[in-house]
Amino acid sequence: MRRSNTAPGAFRRDRGTAALQQRADRASEAGHREAAAQGVRRQEREDRYSSFEQLELHLEELESSQAEMEAAVERVIPAAEPKMRSRRKPLPEHLPREVVTHAFRATAVPTAAASCASFGEDVSEQLEYIPDSFKVIRHVRPKFALQRL
Repeated sequence: MRRSNTAPGAFRRDRGTAALQQRADRASEAGHREAAAQGVRRQEREDRYSSFEQLELHLEELESSQAEMEAAVERVIPAAEPKMRSRRKPLPEHLPREVVTHAFRATAVPTAAASCASFGEDVSEQLEYIPDSFKVIRHVRPKFALQRL
């Protein structure tokens, strides 16, 4: 058997140093992997931000082109005036008229009947045909409002 020239505890020290070196190597590899992963994540974030910025630019371009199109349409077709509600011509004055007044019913709000004030009326006319003649029925609906006490 051959004897080594090393001290008895030297083998243990070498073995411990090797284990420490392996741990350090593993930690170093893990650090490299983590750094690489962070780089990939950073790149993904930058890609997302750049694509978001591109989308914003594209949206601005679309909005400006839409505004230009609307202006061109306005030049070609001017905005239409809001239409007035079409009104019929009044019924002829020579026709006989019957007035029907639709009065306020105090039963609807009994306590309010005493404190109501008339401030106008709605009037509508209805043409009625009676054989050999016409007559106009005029419906009058007074407007009421509660007075403050």
